Amino acid sequence: MQQPHLIPAITNTTIPLSAEQHAILRASMYQPLKVAGCGSLAIITFWSCILFNAPRSIFVGVLVAGAALILLAIFVMLGIHIAGHRADIRAGVVQVRQERLTHARRVQSRQGSPSYYADFAELGTVITQREQYEALEVGRTYHVEYSQRTRRCWKLEPLD
Repeated sequence: MQQPHLIPAITNTTIPLSAEQHAILRASMYQPLKVAGCGSLAIITFWSCILFNAPRSIFVGVLVAGAALILLAIFVMLGIHIAGHRADIRAGVVQVRQERLTHARRVQSRQGSPSYYADFAELGTVITQREQYEALEVGRTYHVEYSQRTRRCWKLEPLD
């Protein structure tokens, strides 16, 4: 006799990345780069004008060096973001697991739409969409499909 609430035997596997998922990963890979590129161009232009028109002083040099360090930090973070997306695209697979949800959270940013996260017992945290987040129930076991490096959740369905 089969028991109704057992977790299926397959708990960790992969499936091929769909064309739609591939396109979404590729589009979201360069989105922050466009914004940072425009902002960086504005910062570089501003500080170049100050550097070439202000009297030579240690204070101006420190300000320009500080701006350069900030730009470097921004581009390092962008590089990490792009590398994660490229790794998921190159892998060409989506991870599939059955996991118990331990916590769901909504994080509101100061300038825009909120981000939604689901925390699982062994898997850890994945980034979800609003529709997925609203249907979550802590303690339930879910079928989770996600990209390993970006932690983007593609599919989230309750098992029990």
